[in-house]
Amino acid sequence: MLSARFSAPLTSIRSGTISIYVYGRFGAEHFASFAAELDGELVGSNFATRWGSVGFFGPLSTRTDLWNRGIAQPLVKAVSDAFNEWGISDAGLCTFPQSTKHLWLYQKFGFYPRYLTPIMAAPAPTAIVTDDDQRSRYSGLARRNGIRPRPR
Repeated sequence: MLSARFSAPLTSIRSGTISIYVYGRFGAEHFASFAAELDGELVGSNFATRWGSVGFFGPLSTRTDLWNRGIAQPLVKAVSDAFNEWGISDAGLCTFPQSTKHLWLYQKFGFYPRYLTPIMAAPAPTAIVTDDDQRSRYSGLARRNGIRPRPR
């Protein structure tokens, strides 16, 4: 089920969404990629990066309709094996700290939470101008700054 490392051109990855995240990684000499296949179809992937004695992996992905089928474990094992081959002394990853499923997966391979970094969000104010008075005020400002307003 797990393919050997692959360094195929980006066009060989059939999932359009994953290509956004992995495009810059192909061709880097300190990088390895792994694929999980089921019946000849790509169902998961993982990527390992080496910076001297430091290793980092991710994103780890599996097809959502195949979660809880053991696809992620061989992908983490493959990266762990690559880290051993590379002589990595410090290895890490980023994950969802609120997910016991993710934590348990990585703990099976010796990774334990060390620093939990909160990622915070706030609602952004709406920038849509619907009032004609405000529209003309903003249009005038735009004209003074050399910006042409879009036609309605």
